[in-house]
Amino acid sequence: MDSSLSPAGTGLMSPGESMSHSVVALPLEIIQQVVDCLADDLYTLRQCAVVNGPFPECARATLYRHITFKGEAMGELRLLSRTLSIDPRMGALVKTLEISDLAHTPRSHAGSPNIHLVRESLPFHMLSQLHTLRLYAMRYRGADELLSILVSLPRLRLHCENVSDWYAFRSLLALPSPENLPRQPLPLGTLLPVLRTLVIKDGSWGHDKLAERLVNDYRETVRELRNIELSFGGSAEAIFWVPVIRAAGPSLRSISMSLADRSTPMTRARNSTSEVQSEAGRYPNDHAFVMDVLATCRSLQFLRLKYELPDCMTGETATPSDDFIRVLCAALCRRQPEVPWPAIEQLELWLPDRGQEVFLTPELGVLLARALLDKARYPRFKRLSVRIRIQFWSSYMTRWSRRSLSDSDPDDSEEEVVRRWKANLSEFENEDGVSLDVDVLDACESGTLR
Repeated sequence: MDSSLSPAGTGLMSPGESMSHSVVALPLEIIQQVVDCLADDLYTLRQCAVVNGPFPECARATLYRHITFKGEAMGELRLLSRTLSIDPRMGALVKTLEISDLAHTPRSHAGSPNIHLVRESLPFHMLSQLHTLRLYAMRYRGADELLSILVSLPRLRLHCENVSDWYAFRSLLALPSPENLPRQPLPLGTLLPVLRTLVIKDGSWGHDKLAERLVNDYRETVRELRNIELSFGGSAEAIFWVPVIRAAGPSLRSISMSLADRSTPMTRARNSTSEVQSEAGRYPNDHAFVMDVLATCRSLQFLRLKYELPDCMTGETATPSDDFIRVLCAALCRRQPEVPWPAIEQLELWLPDRGQEVFLTPELGVLLARALLDKARYPRFKRLSVRIRIQFWSSYMTRWSRRSLSDSDPDDSEEEVVRRWKANLSEFENEDGVSLDVDVLDACESGTLR
């Protein structure tokens, strides 16, 4: 028989030959790359985790790298806790942890979770290599409880979306805190991880208190932030995080922040005693206050500013203001004491559109171009992105609402809206080395482009 057809010649295993023996000569990193290709095939990964040889180590590294607990996942969370208690080394494999909508049973009302995130939920102190913690639609028992979890994590990018301080929520409703949820303040001198990325979005009833704690008690935690995203839609809740931006100013490379007019509804937490609120009151508008703080972030390379009017606004208060763009242009044109963002490379603006009610006029477009295209001041600038949020007036409901363009009038099509905005920003299209990107945001998902 031709030797090329024998098991040795074909690379097939002879009877009794083990898989581990056939791959023992392969470098471990090559095996890891092969196993990583199976990241979406959990069945095969689990099989790899129980065979002999180097496969189990590689399979576990892939299985544990990104862990998500969602919905009725308390059983899975307890299993992970048990696994870590049996083999603490497994905790070092976890790089990203996402906890979302955690519940014992199906959510019973208003889509609210019925689980509080507490440090007893999981041995967080064993997750020594965790670099990203994402919390979505969760409750925590006061700022101290959330901070007590962070204490265990030496390096971290923290993402909180629709996360609520249950104590602050009950206080807002004038309800007493339940006795079975006692406050557990952190000991004096407690150290938190140095955060490099911080994302705070919506729903965090006590976020102003959390921001104050970070700045006043744990300033070293936010002093080296490189990326921060604060998104609260059409409300001005993001302003409470301004002290964190100020503390991290020199190190920040990327900022994404929503801004709203002071006169719009839901602009401030009614029960807040934050000092930043009185400080902002000394400025003509919140935009001027925020821009003054952002101007100190001199290492900034990417800046996203979302000027968003709340949906369901009615009457005269629904009129967009051009104060935001004028304040931005004034900041960009500052000569003294120094250029605000000498390293800026990309500016992204989210702006409203209401048909013939022009928000960014040709005059403002020229002012913006004159500032950003000054190479002596902004030599690295190369991209302006504009994201348009379209709203329409509903006579039946007597309010402004978001609109999808799928059924809109051909004279007001997506192409026509983009063309109108590009015409008012034409100065950018004629500049070598600078690109203009204009898109329409989907009506249903705030971050989705059509």
